[in-house]
Amino acid sequence: MGWDIANYIFGAICIIGPIGLIVWYIKGAREQLRELNKDRD
Repeated sequence: MGWDIANYIFGAICIIGPIGLIVWYIKGAREQLRELNKDRD
């Protein structure tokens, strides 16, 4: 019983973790692009 719950939790972390990193990276890249565009104007 305990292993089933642990496997679901770790599985969710393994799936959500990389997606969260990608989203966080894209948000940071957008902000950097905005700063570069401001400097250009």
